[in-house]
Amino acid sequence: MPGFPAGRRDALLIATGMYESPALKPLRSPRQDCEGLAAVLRDPGIGGFQVQQLVDAKSYEVKRALEQFFRNRGREDLLLLHMSCHGIKDDEGHLYFATQDTDKDLPASTAVPAAFLHDQMARCRARTIIDGSKSVRIPAGLRSGQTLRLVGHGTMHLRGGGRGDLLLHLDVEKE
Repeated sequence: MPGFPAGRRDALLIATGMYESPALKPLRSPRQDCEGLAAVLRDPGIGGFQVQQLVDAKSYEVKRALEQFFRNRGREDLLLLHMSCHGIKDDEGHLYFATQDTDKDLPASTAVPAAFLHDQMARCRARTIIDGSKSVRIPAGLRSGQTLRLVGHGTMHLRGGGRGDLLLHLDVEKE
């Protein structure tokens, strides 16, 4: 694509606003945010990304999409991941991304562990951008290789290695 660096430009947009469990309140804007962002990212004059959207999916569908998204990538590839959903923590303080079928009492088997996302990214050679909502603020000057403690949301480790990974902000609304 003219004007863009070599390599693939892929985006995965995950939006969960509807939940089977009454313990998780519906969110109003994930679907609309996902659709608007997809249009901008697809526009060849703006983003030039190939976009996959996953809206109100079950946990196994989100995990599968994440694993596929980060597989077989080269150093020249640019990946953008946008997640809009509730975030929940278990009794040990581990962070999970809630999906349509999440049971707050069984997050390990019904939600997407943040550790799973971290592991998928660690195996990936592409440059990665994680985008989300305003629910968690990332301090200015944060660099790859640092650890960020997210008050009420857990911890996110930013990898070094010069790959250019960037966390814009984590999109979870803590329950």
